[in-house]
Amino acid sequence: MQLNEVMLGLRRCAASQIAKHEACIAEQKHMEELHRQRDTLRARIAAEQRAVDQFYREAEAWQEARILRSYIKAVEAQRGSRDDKGETVAWARWARDQADRLDPLCSSPSSILDTPRRQYRELDQYEILNEDGTIERIWG
Repeated sequence: MQLNEVMLGLRRCAASQIAKHEACIAEQKHMEELHRQRDTLRARIAAEQRAVDQFYREAEAWQEARILRSYIKAVEAQRGSRDDKGETVAWARWARDQADRLDPLCSSPSSILDTPRRQYRELDQYEILNEDGTIERIWG
Protein backbone atom coordinates (compact mmCIF):
# COMPACT_ATOMS: atom_id res chain seq x y z
CA MET A 1 0.00 0.00 0.00
CA GLN A 2 1.25 3.38 -0.86
CA LEU A 3 1.33 6.40 1.38
CA ASN A 4 -1.18 8.25 -0.79
CA GLU A 5 -3.68 5.43 -0.42
CA VAL A 6 -3.22 5.43 3.35
CA MET A 7 -3.70 9.20 3.46
CA LEU A 8 -6.82 8.96 1.28
CA GLY A 9 -8.18 6.25 3.56
CA LEU A 10 -7.51 8.37 6.62
CA ARG A 11 -9.17 11.37 5.01
CA ARG A 12 -12.23 9.31 4.09
CA CYS A 13 -12.39 7.90 7.60
CA ALA A 14 -12.01 11.37 9.15
CA ALA A 15 -14.64 12.81 6.81
CA SER A 16 -16.98 9.97 7.69
CA GLN A 17 -16.39 10.51 11.42
CA ILE A 18 -16.95 14.27 11.06
CA ALA A 19 -20.16 13.66 9.13
CA LYS A 20 -21.36 11.18 11.78
CA HIS A 21 -20.49 13.65 14.55
CA GLU A 22 -22.31 16.49 12.77
CA ALA A 23 -25.32 14.23 12.19
CA CYS A 24 -25.27 13.28 15.87
CA ILE A 25 -25.14 16.95 16.91
CA ALA A 26 -27.98 17.79 14.50
CA GLU A 27 -30.06 14.89 15.87
CA GLN A 28 -29.36 16.02 19.44
CA LYS A 29 -30.44 19.59 18.60
CA HIS A 30 -33.55 18.25 16.89
CA MET A 31 -34.44 16.13 19.93
CA GLU A 32 -33.80 19.06 22.29
CA GLU A 33 -36.15 21.19 20.18
CA LEU A 34 -38.81 18.46 20.26
CA HIS A 35 -38.50 18.26 24.06
CA ARG A 36 -38.70 22.05 24.32
CA GLN A 37 -41.82 22.11 22.14
CA ARG A 38 -43.42 19.34 24.22
CA ASP A 39 -42.56 21.19 27.46
CA THR A 40 -44.08 24.38 26.04
CA LEU A 41 -47.20 22.52 24.93
CA ARG A 42 -47.57 20.86 28.35
CA ALA A 43 -47.26 24.25 30.07
CA ARG A 44 -49.85 25.81 27.74
CA ILE A 45 -52.25 22.90 28.27
CA ALA A 46 -51.82 23.11 32.06
CA ALA A 47 -52.43 26.87 32.02
CA GLU A 48 -55.53 26.43 29.86
CA GLN A 49 -56.83 23.67 32.13
CA ARG A 50 -56.34 25.90 35.19
CA ALA A 51 -58.28 28.69 33.44
CA VAL A 52 -61.11 26.32 32.47
CA ASP A 53 -61.25 24.89 36.01
CA GLN A 54 -61.41 28.42 37.45
CA PHE A 55 -64.15 29.32 34.95
CA TYR A 56 -66.23 26.33 36.05
CA ARG A 57 -65.65 27.10 39.74
CA GLU A 58 -66.79 30.69 39.20
CA ALA A 59 -69.88 29.60 37.25
CA GLU A 60 -70.77 27.09 39.97
CA ALA A 61 -70.26 29.71 42.69
CA TRP A 62 -72.42 32.18 40.75
CA GLN A 63 -75.18 29.56 40.41
CA GLU A 64 -74.95 28.70 44.12
CA ALA A 65 -75.22 32.40 45.01
CA ARG A 66 -78.36 32.66 42.85
CA ILE A 67 -79.87 29.65 44.64
CA LEU A 68 -79.07 31.22 48.02
CA ARG A 69 -80.68 34.51 46.99
CA SER A 70 -83.83 32.67 45.92
CA TYR A 71 -83.87 30.89 49.26
CA ILE A 72 -83.44 34.20 51.11
CA LYS A 73 -86.43 35.66 49.25
CA ALA A 74 -88.51 32.61 50.10
CA VAL A 75 -87.61 32.87 53.79
CA GLU A 76 -88.40 36.59 53.80
CA ALA A 77 -91.75 35.96 52.12
CA GLN A 78 -92.65 33.21 54.57
CA ARG A 79 -91.45 34.92 57.78
CA GLY A 80 -91.62 38.58 56.87
CA SER A 81 -95.11 39.44 58.07
CA ARG A 82 -94.70 37.45 61.30
CA ASP A 83 -91.33 38.93 62.28
CA ASP A 84 -91.91 41.68 64.81
CA LYS A 85 -88.35 41.61 66.24
CA GLY A 86 -86.58 42.20 62.93
CA GLU A 87 -84.71 38.91 63.16
CA THR A 88 -85.57 37.98 59.60
CA VAL A 89 -84.29 41.33 58.33
CA ALA A 90 -80.99 40.86 60.18
CA TRP A 91 -80.71 37.26 59.03
CA ALA A 92 -81.48 38.24 55.41
CA ARG A 93 -78.78 40.95 55.50
CA TRP A 94 -76.27 38.39 56.81
CA ALA A 95 -77.41 35.76 54.28
CA ARG A 96 -77.10 38.21 51.36
CA ASP A 97 -73.55 39.01 52.48
CA GLN A 98 -72.77 35.28 52.38
CA ALA A 99 -74.26 34.98 48.89
CA ASP A 100 -72.24 38.03 47.78
CA ARG A 101 -69.06 36.48 49.20
CA LEU A 102 -69.71 33.41 47.07
CA ASP A 103 -70.68 35.31 43.90
CA PRO A 104 -67.66 36.06 41.68
CA LEU A 105 -69.58 38.95 40.07
CA CYS A 106 -70.07 40.81 43.37
CA SER A 107 -67.59 42.65 45.49
CA SER A 108 -67.17 40.49 48.52
CA PRO A 109 -67.89 42.00 51.93
CA SER A 110 -65.30 41.16 54.54
CA SER A 111 -66.02 38.31 56.90
CA ILE A 112 -64.47 36.77 59.96
CA LEU A 113 -64.09 33.68 57.76
CA ASP A 114 -61.41 35.59 55.80
CA THR A 115 -59.11 35.58 58.86
CA PRO A 116 -55.94 33.62 58.04
CA ARG A 117 -55.85 30.33 59.94
CA ARG A 118 -52.41 31.07 61.37
CA GLN A 119 -53.99 33.85 63.45
CA TYR A 120 -56.23 31.51 65.42
CA ARG A 121 -55.08 27.92 65.02
CA GLU A 122 -54.24 25.84 68.07
CA LEU A 123 -50.55 25.60 68.89
CA ASP A 124 -49.03 22.17 68.97
CA GLN A 125 -47.01 20.97 71.94
CA TYR A 126 -43.73 22.23 70.47
CA GLU A 127 -44.85 25.78 69.65
CA ILE A 128 -45.15 29.00 71.63
CA LEU A 129 -46.95 32.24 70.87
CA ASN A 130 -44.62 35.25 70.82
CA GLU A 131 -45.64 38.71 72.04
CA ASP A 132 -45.92 39.95 68.45
CA GLY A 133 -48.42 37.19 67.62
CA THR A 134 -46.02 35.02 65.66
CA ILE A 135 -45.69 31.32 66.36
CA GLU A 136 -42.29 29.89 67.19
CA ARG A 137 -41.37 26.24 67.04
CA ILE A 138 -39.24 25.38 70.08
CA TRP A 139 -38.57 21.72 69.38
CA GLY A 140 -38.40 19.41 66.40
